[in-house]
Amino acid sequence: MISAISIKNYKRFESFKLECKEGLNLLVGNNDTGKTTIIEAISLGLTKRLNGRPLEYELSQHLFNANAVARYLDTIGKGERIDAPRIVIELTFAPSELVSGMKGSNNDARADAHGVRLVVALDDDADVRADYMRLLESGVRLTALPIEYYKVSWYTFADQPLSGRNMPMKSSFIDATTIRVQNGTNYYLGNAIQESLSDNERLSISWEYRRLKQAFAEQEGIKTLNKSLEKRDVSLNKATLTVSLDLSQRAPWETNLTPHLNDLPVQFVGKGEQHFLKIMFALDREVSACHVVLIEEPENHLAFGYLNVLLNRIAAKCTGRQVFITTHSAFVLNKLGLDRTILLGTGGPSFITGLPKPTQSYFRRLPGHDTLRLLLAKRTVLVEGPSDELFFQKAYHQKHGCLPIEHGVDVLSVRGTSGPRFLDVAKAIGHAADVIADNDGEYEKTSKRYAAYIGAGIRLCMDADNTLPTLEYQVAAVNDVRLLNKVFGRKDKSVEDARNYMLANKTEWALAAFETTDQIDIPAYMQTALAE
Repeated sequence: MISAISIKNYKRFESFKLECKEGLNLLVGNNDTGKTTIIEAISLGLTKRLNGRPLEYELSQHLFNANAVARYLDTIGKGERIDAPRIVIELTFAPSELVSGMKGSNNDARADAHGVRLVVALDDDADVRADYMRLLESGVRLTALPIEYYKVSWYTFADQPLSGRNMPMKSSFIDATTIRVQNGTNYYLGNAIQESLSDNERLSISWEYRRLKQAFAEQEGIKTLNKSLEKRDVSLNKATLTVSLDLSQRAPWETNLTPHLNDLPVQFVGKGEQHFLKIMFALDREVSACHVVLIEEPENHLAFGYLNVLLNRIAAKCTGRQVFITTHSAFVLNKLGLDRTILLGTGGPSFITGLPKPTQSYFRRLPGHDTLRLLLAKRTVLVEGPSDELFFQKAYHQKHGCLPIEHGVDVLSVRGTSGPRFLDVAKAIGHAADVIADNDGEYEKTSKRYAAYIGAGIRLCMDADNTLPTLEYQVAAVNDVRLLNKVFGRKDKSVEDARNYMLANKTEWALAAFETTDQIDIPAYMQTALAE
């Protein structure tokens, strides 16, 4: 297995290191945090191939970190000398018989370990170096990285050159957006034919297919066409031109089969079904001989039901292998395991450690909870229901002139036992979170439910006045009846009447408060959570 990854100057990463888990690794993060770049780098380190081709044919300035390239061009433009930027990808392996010949210190850390090293750097050939120096001394201003002078090197940590033939660690990169359905179905149907039909049965079908093609040539329309072609002088030696189906191949029928789903060719079925089939065909075709499986966003185009089936199939097919999956789906995250998550952000990768097993099991069994929103937010505010969420959004907009999400603050409505589960996750990753809760007329008892979570960035926002047990009591206590009537479009005579309306119509009053342009007084216990 891969125990560690080191990336230098590849795409968005100037310097990046990641300790990997045995088995499943879930890569999550906001857009442009490098999820795809990481699995591309892993694939490069294991195959020296990008987009299905040797890296030499895919070399481009845009593969290099933009900051490193900019520094190089700026320094060279000033007449100063600086080493040309290099891409370095190192994969460290856990010791095993499979990689026993890869141990050495040919790595940046000079550590004695098992692994591989891929380097894209200026060619060290003397003639190439001389040409490069003449380019720098010519006075021509460089506006792009001189890729023509670069070379790709692929070695083990034991300083032995690698090729696809002598690389023992095999991998599969599955990205359904780049897989053609026909390629997968040809392979899948070919295996099905081998497993299902005897040699005699295949021979019989081949002969019948040839007979049908011969019969096609006897159709009156084909005969008419051939008579017309015979009259045309198009051959150098006066040969007769005709058309027919190719009968020279012994058994072409296998490659001419088209799979159908409910009588519809697969290329015409929905995107979700195609996506599912592509991944399943790729798993059947590639995974059996692989040690590492890389899967890019399996959730695309799939509803929860299909996604649940796909994840179960992936888990079954990839048993005993190391798997890296990128995802933007909380369902994938919860279903496959929050404890397998690698969270990518500006501060580098982080892991969810110390998450209670009951909480892991809870989200696996109820994967619909949007835990990913908590993981990716700058700060999270947990509220107890839709009315609390709407009113807090109003309060935040009233104070800051924008909704909380515009400041990276996400408001999640959680109920019952799910609230403490989310706090388990927040506590495990050191995430900043505010809990806005009703005291339910029992402040001491209610606050004890949250006591184990308070501190280290988690705050409880709850009023200690037991006579104001819910948000409706709190809002009615700090606003007069005239304002509430204006906001709700009512004619209540007292605050108590307005409060009773709010208690009976929780979502309606909160939506009216959210939509009004009038200033509403905010209960004191909610003020703490209104910071940016």
